[in-house]
Amino acid sequence: IDNAIEACEKSKMKNIYLHIYSLNNAFVVVKIDNNSAEIPTEFNGILRTTKNNAVNHGIGYSSVKRALANYNADIKWRYNDKYQMFTAIILFYGVAENV
Repeated sequence: IDNAIEACEKSKMKNIYLHIYSLNNAFVVVKIDNNSAEIPTEFNGILRTTKNNAVNHGIGYSSVKRALANYNADIKWRYNDKYQMFTAIILFYGVAENV
């Protein structure tokens, strides 16, 4: 959420959408959409930071991905150039049936 807020601060459009739902009684999905004027880049499958001090930043996505693995979950992302919209989707596997 912090990264979504920061991206919106730099963007002309300032929308953040949060959706949480179950899918096919097999997954819990957390989807975050936010405007971002900067096109994200990645290196070796990891999102790269756009902050000036890259040595002390840019570990958020990989940290989240590593932490989610402990909860049988994964994160994916995509970017829509046309709408300048960044989307992060977190899937928790096999937990919806217990909710």
